[in-house]
Parts: sequence; C-alpha cells; structure tokens
Amino acid sequence: MSSKKSTTEADGPAATVDVSAVTVELIDPAVAVLDANVRTIVDVSLEFIDSIRADGVREPVKARRGEDGTVYVYDGQRRLLAAREAGLAGIPAVFGLAEQGGTVAARIADQLRTFARDELTPLDRVAAVRQLSLEGVSVTRIARSTGTSKKRVADILTVAGSATATQAATEYGQQLTL
Repeated sequence: MSSKKSTTEADGPAATVDVSAVTVELIDPAVAVLDANVRTIVDVSLEFIDSIRADGVREPVKARRGEDGTVYVYDGQRRLLAAREAGLAGIPAVFGLAEQGGTVAARIADQLRTFARDELTPLDRVAAVRQLSLEGVSVTRIARSTGTSKKRVADILTVAGSATATQAATEYGQQLTL
C-alpha cells in the first residue's frame, strides 16, 4: 500500500501529512476530554445545541489519544460541548493529525486563525499569544500565522507581561480592547 501525502497549513508553511495515518471514528462526547484550548468562556447557544441535536455534528472534531487510551479533543470544543448537551451518543472525530506536527504551538495558532468567525475575549487572545511566545514562536511567525500585525502581537505580549493589564482584561472582559 502506498503512502499518500497531502499538504496542510497546520504550522505556518505547508507541512506534509501522511493521510494513510489519518482515521475518522465515532467517539462518545460524554467520555471525551477537552484538550488545551485558548477559549476560556465558551458560548454554546441553545440554537447551536438544537442544530446539533437535529443534524448531529457534521464537521468532525480533531482528536488524539493519550497513552492510556483517553480521547482528547483539541479542535471542536463547542461541537463537543453541544453534542454533550444534545445527548448524542457519538460524534465523528479525525485522528492522526496531532501526531503529524500537531504541536501545542500549532494548535494554538490554528485556534487563533479559526476563532475569527467567533471572536475570542481579549483575555483569551492575550493568553493564546503569550502561550505561543512561551512555546518559542517568534512575533513575526505569530503575526503571519494568525493574520495579525507584528505591532498588535507585540502589544498583546506587552499586556501579557503586565499584571495590571491582565487584571484589567479579567475585570472588564469584552468591554476592554487591546
């Protein structure tokens, strides 16, 4: 059997993915564990839950298995939580991507890119950019991979380094801008 390769934008420049190692399985949303996620306040609306209840989860979550077999969902937090609320017995999950370059930094950068459709709180964005920096990702790379200017990334890192600014972001939440 030949190993087919596909290209993805998981961590900045295109990376090669061995698609023969990728599988799609049904997982039990009640048992799956949420992996690290930059979003701390999750808005799962009743409309979204009703949609999941009626149509199921149509876009698979991304998951990985821990050494003990535990299923960790690292992309699809809202879908997983809505499936739990809707009482679904199974949802589709893609396995095999995290093992092929799915570093913590790549997952956080991907979350920052995809959250453009459902805005993060300022504190979530600060925490995510700070975590990327702690993972050794440069300001230039963070800016490029998240579609943000280098100045904005630098400003966010300044906030992340300030206890006063972080406290203000915590207290004022969505009312505070960076």
